[in-house]
This record gives sequence, structure tokens and C-alpha cells, in this order.
Amino acid sequence: MPTKTIFIPFLNKRVVVKKKIERPIHWFDIESNKMWTFFGGKLQYRWDQKLKRLVPKVEWDKEKKRWKCQDDAYKSVTERKTNEEDLRKLIKDMEIRERISIEINRSECDNSGIAIDVSEKDMNDAETILERNRLEYKKL
Repeated sequence: MPTKTIFIPFLNKRVVVKKKIERPIHWFDIESNKMWTFFGGKLQYRWDQKLKRLVPKVEWDKEKKRWKCQDDAYKSVTERKTNEEDLRKLIKDMEIRERISIEINRSECDNSGIAIDVSEKDMNDAETILERNRLEYKKL
């Protein structure tokens, strides 16, 4: 069956992501004259009734084997992201749900996009799905 190739370029986006802050925080205990190091974003305190003073709110991290702050702090970071995973998922869905015969053309694919081979009888359906998802494409 004759096929036609469609090239769909990847879209580069800047996405704001919240990342957990993991930095060392030093605290000096004046009772024992010892310097403690905790990891996290911010150190908060709680009142200890036994000791009659404020102590840091920390817990032992079993995975990393160190003390960490109980209250997490986050920072917003801008990352670059492409829609490559979304495109691959869409192509898989087009094959399964819509029953369109599609194959990924490895020779035409590169870092800037993905090429798919579509049979001529399914070409209109494939174009409609791509337009519905607001994707730019080129026929090769």
C-alpha cells in the first residue's frame, strides 16, 4: 500500500518547575557546644517541653542517611522542554484508537522532529487529528 511521509517538528517550551531546595544548614547547639548540619530549604523550630527551649524541626532521612528539615522549601526554576513524549503518545493513540496505519520513519527523524509514514487512505484522518491537536506538520 502506498504511503506518504509527514514531518512533525518538536516544539521547544520554557516550563516553570518547582524544585525542592536541598542545601546544608548549620546550627550551633549552645547546650552541647556542637555544630549540627541539616539539609533542606529552611530550618524551623519547635518548643521542647523537656528541655525548655526551642529545638530544630528535623528528622532522619533513611535513604540519604542524614538529618533533613521537616518543612520543605521550593524554588521556581525555568526549564526547557520539548513535546517529544506527547507526540510519541499521540502517534501510539492514533494507531490504537483511530486504527490508522502509521509507522515511524527512522531515516527522516532527527533531533528537530519526528517523521511518520501514513497510508494514503488514512492520510486525511491523520491530518485531521494533527490539526485538532494544533500541531504543525509538513508533507514530505
